Amino acid sequence: MASIADKDLPSPAGETPATLAPEHAELLAALDRMLTVGSYYPPGHEKYREVAKAAHRAVARAAGPQGVVAIEVNEAGLTMGPSLAPADGREAKRLHKLLLPLDIALLEIYHDRIADDLH
Repeated sequence: MASIADKDLPSPAGETPATLAPEHAELLAALDRMLTVGSYYPPGHEKYREVAKAAHRAVARAAGPQGVVAIEVNEAGLTMGPSLAPADGREAKRLHKLLLPLDIALLEIYHDRIADDLH
C-alpha cells in the first residue's frame, strides 16, 4: 500500500481549508461526469469508456508522485490534502451525496488502476 504524502492529509482542526488545487478540482469534476454518464450508459458503452479514461487521467494527475489520491468524506464536504470542496459545491455535491450516507470516511484511488476499475 502506498503511503500518502503530507499534501494529501486532512487539515488540522481549526485551520481554514485552502482553495481546492486545480488537479483536485479536475479529478472531482471527472468523477462527477463519470457518475452522470454512468447513470445513462453501461460501463461498456463508448461514452462511458471516454469519461472513464478522462477520470483515469485525472486520477494520475491528482495522485502525483505518491501514486494515490485520498479523498476524506466529512459533513463539510470532501477534503483533499489541505483543501476542502464544500458539500454543496459543484465539484463535490454528487460524490459527497453518494458517499456520506454509506459512512465512507476515506476514498483512496491509486493511479496504477486501469480506467475500467473506476466503475
